[in-house]
Amino acid sequence: MQPNVPTLKEGGIDAEVVGWNSLVAPAGTPKEIIARLNTELRALVASPDVRERIAAEGGDPLPSSPEQYAADIDREEAKWSVLIKKLNLKVE
Repeated sequence: MQPNVPTLKEGGIDAEVVGWNSLVAPAGTPKEIIARLNTELRALVASPDVRERIAAEGGDPLPSSPEQYAADIDREEAKWSVLIKKLNLKVE
C-alpha cells in the first residue's frame, strides 16, 4: 500500500472491489453450447486439483449458471455505473 494514499472508503467511496475470472461466449451462441460449456466448467471447478490451485492463488471458486452470472454482471454494472457517473469518468 502506498503511504498517504487513502482507501476508497477513506475517500468517501463505499465500494467492495472483487476480481472475477470467467469464460464468456459471443452473443448469439446457441444455448446448447452454453449449457455444455457450463457443465464442463462446473465439472472442472469441482475437481480437487483445480479447487486447490484456485485457493492457492487466493481465489474462491464460485461456479454458477449462465443466468446467475448474467445477473451478477448486471448488478456490478449498476453498482459501478453510479460511481462512474458521480466521478464523470470518460473512456478515451
